[in-house]
Amino acid sequence: MDIMPKWAEVVLVPLISLLLAAILSGLVILAIGEDPIAALKLMIDGALGSTYGWGYTLYYATNFMFTGLAVSVAFHARLFNIGGEGQAMLGGLGVALACLIIPWPHWSLGLLGARLCWQVRLVQFGLQCPLICKQNAAVILLSRPLCSTSSLLRC
Repeated sequence: MDIMPKWAEVVLVPLISLLLAAILSGLVILAIGEDPIAALKLMIDGALGSTYGWGYTLYYATNFMFTGLAVSVAFHARLFNIGGEGQAMLGGLGVALACLIIPWPHWSLGLLGARLCWQVRLVQFGLQCPLICKQNAAVILLSRPLCSTSSLLRC
């Protein structure tokens, strides 16, 4: 099979994917007995029709953007990362628990302590990465939030 031109890969593949997703969604909405056009209008108005809607859209999209960013770092290193969103949530929970449970004299010191534990884990991760890449081992790479959680719990 011939390789697609770059413009087709960049433009046509996403457009065809969006078109197929819209058609399948419309069929599901028709199957439950509703109007697909009215449903699309309701989704667009709900997500982008007001400043309140924009705020919620950005609030929920932020997790996906940062999860994609975390996974892209592993993919760029030719490694595979599974469960980025769950790891991000667990990392946030670990930092919150460390800041709330440990009796810090001031909340700002708690944040500095959490950051220090995270930085120590990143140094350890940085020392492991060349070994993993050099051996071409099939590794499921834990993202930084989960690793920082384990470091925080050891501190």
